[in-house]
Amino acid sequence: MKTFKFILSCLFCIIISNVCKLSHAQEVENLDGDLSILKEQKIITVEFVYEGMKVGDFTEEQYLQQKRASFRKAPDYDKFAAKWVSDRKDNYEPKFIEQFNTGVKKIGIELSKDDDNTEYTLIVTTTKTEPGYYAGAGGTNRDTYINLTFSIVKTSDNSQVKATFEMSDVTGIAQNNAEMKDMQLKIKNAYGIAGFKVGRFFVKHCK
Repeated sequence: MKTFKFILSCLFCIIISNVCKLSHAQEVENLDGDLSILKEQKIITVEFVYEGMKVGDFTEEQYLQQKRASFRKAPDYDKFAAKWVSDRKDNYEPKFIEQFNTGVKKIGIELSKDDDNTEYTLIVTTTKTEPGYYAGAGGTNRDTYINLTFSIVKTSDNSQVKATFEMSDVTGIAQNNAEMKDMQLKIKNAYGIAGFKVGRFFVKHCK
């Protein structure tokens, strides 16, 4: 009986621990600085950074080397590697910007990659991408997620950092089995979720 109670106690602690982790995951955290400096701004430049990003438990270079070994034909790997990079500008960044502008619409601020004539720039740094994997409903699966850090800097001098914050474990959602198998779609969705939540965060702190 004591053993049974001990096991239940351990399970309860694990559940509470996981709930606490989930409550903080995917939220904007650790704001350092003052976002109210942006409340008079109409457009903010955005810059995306991937240098030094981890992929799973590896460096990006190590991850791509492993992927190369998994392809039988070199052209197939080349296609994957090209899309791995091009998806950033073609899909992930536009999704972040689109959803940020939706989330922040209430206060009339917009992000733009094309306007350098702004007072402030938002630097979005991806520190980790977890590609995840999906083996089916009965299999062992791992979520696809991203970790991001953010800096608000002066556009004319990015050494002048006005605010920093971060997001962790931003999980890419999927609607069906086909989407669950589509890593790049889930990464895109993760950037969309991050963009929207950062936009809402701005609304809260730019008053």
